[in-house]
Amino acid sequence: MPVETLSPLLIAAGLAILGLAGFVKGVTGIGIPFVAAPLIATFIGVPGTVMLLSIPILIANLWQSATSGPAAREAIRFWPLALALCVGTWVGSHLLFITDPKFLLGIFGIVVLVMAVLGFARPDARLPPRHEHWAGAATGTAAGILGGLTTLFGPPIVIYLSAVQLDRHSFVAIISTIYVVASGFLVVSLYAQDAYTAINAWQGALATVPVLLGVMVGQRIRGGINERLFRRLLMTLLVFAALNLLRRALY
Repeated sequence: MPVETLSPLLIAAGLAILGLAGFVKGVTGIGIPFVAAPLIATFIGVPGTVMLLSIPILIANLWQSATSGPAAREAIRFWPLALALCVGTWVGSHLLFITDPKFLLGIFGIVVLVMAVLGFARPDARLPPRHEHWAGAATGTAAGILGGLTTLFGPPIVIYLSAVQLDRHSFVAIISTIYVVASGFLVVSLYAQDAYTAINAWQGALATVPVLLGVMVGQRIRGGINERLFRRLLMTLLVFAALNLLRRALY
């Protein structure tokens, strides 16, 4: 369903979802595609969601990376991941428009559900430094294909960076910088396929406003929020969103 055909109530709900997604990103460093994409996809489908969110995701990542301080420079350490991410994104974005919509919803639902379960479990995996490069390349490829199909670059990257054992502030800075590469290349890939129209571009630009407001609020209160409670509430919301996506994929 195109965005312009939605009722005012659904548009208001979409703006609230975008603000919440930006807030989550401001607090945790991740969140826009993870929170917004599965919820918005229930209104406008997966391809429409990718088109709508690609520009806000890029701008929010640029903002957060620019305001994360010197720690963002450490991201050069993860160049194999970033290079493979570009290749995977190109492949995934080309598959987006030729893949069955119900199959896309199913992929979306499974990935979100797995990520939510991992968010509850919080496994403490550790990756030895000698394995960082090849594991980063494998992670980047998988994350790129998944992100090109759904905008959900995050799950493989979050697991990888968590296994590298970064501290909280370095994690936020580095993942934001890597997301700039991913989301920037997604926009380039979609543009190269002539996927954008003037309407798509304006809708993406307008969607950026609540996202950035949410990011700024989240950054301001990052240190004082009860992260454990916040994470559990978020994961519960996403479990229900994932189950709804799977329902739509099956029926």
